[in-house]
Amino acid sequence: MKLFAAAGLLMCFGVTVQAAHAQEVCSSRTLVGTYAFQEKGSSTIIPSLTPLAAVPNHWAALIAPYDVMGLVTFPPEGDGEGFIWVRSGAVNSGSFKLPLQIQGSMNANCTGDFTATVTLPPGSTPSTETIVGHSFASVNGQDFYTIPTSASDPFLAWIGVGHRIGKGGNAAETCGPETAQGTYLVTAENIVPNPGLPSVPAEAFSDAILLRMDVSMSGEVTGVLYEKFGPVPFNDSDVTGTMTVNADCTYSLELTFKRGSTDVTPEIEGVFFNQGKGLYGVFVSGFPFSVVQGERISQ
Repeated sequence: MKLFAAAGLLMCFGVTVQAAHAQEVCSSRTLVGTYAFQEKGSSTIIPSLTPLAAVPNHWAALIAPYDVMGLVTFPPEGDGEGFIWVRSGAVNSGSFKLPLQIQGSMNANCTGDFTATVTLPPGSTPSTETIVGHSFASVNGQDFYTIPTSASDPFLAWIGVGHRIGKGGNAAETCGPETAQGTYLVTAENIVPNPGLPSVPAEAFSDAILLRMDVSMSGEVTGVLYEKFGPVPFNDSDVTGTMTVNADCTYSLELTFKRGSTDVTPEIEGVFFNQGKGLYGVFVSGFPFSVVQGERISQ
């Protein structure tokens, strides 16, 4: 699954292109700026054709999720550089940011090609991942979409979406506590390994979370969380926590809620975009979980 992590990152960054109006023309400068992005997909192995051992980073389950989130900056000249967090099969960067570099080209019709290189977590094989893909961008390069064409895991498929948060080669817009103030709807869904339920033979379960949270200027978080996890009964619980927002628009979110009578305390790392109206994130601890996305519904 390490190939997954690299693939997602590469694509998001290297192929930012602008799906411009018919009269507009794209160029290498279309990509200039800083982007928050996420990638979400999966890899599925057909046992009769490919043994699991042939894809060492894949889960023991036949379907393995791929989830990436990060920041990348494209200067007026040179390659795009940034970082990602990744949860991809057996690869988990946790709170560690993995370096990312993207080489790309953009066509006049606002499509492009990219090659991304990602440094994987220590102990991964290989230690770096190279992914090649295509990209498509919106008017003025505000948003982009990517899709991989080749990676070390031939079974991997995903879509990347990015949003520009800084222009002209400058750093991202400056963020602070006011960026997160308000009420958010946050969702996450994934395929997770069987947590050890002996009566259930399935190798993996589907999981979905819906969280409504209020964030104060002091970073205090309150709300309610709803979860449906495989055969486990539906769960709803009050949530408390704290959010720390950094100047580069990254954030850390620590939550506490109940699953039955047990306290669950996951941590999310992520990025705000669109002046705090949207967020991406990834569970870095407490969950074998995936990309998070959220939208501010009131302030």
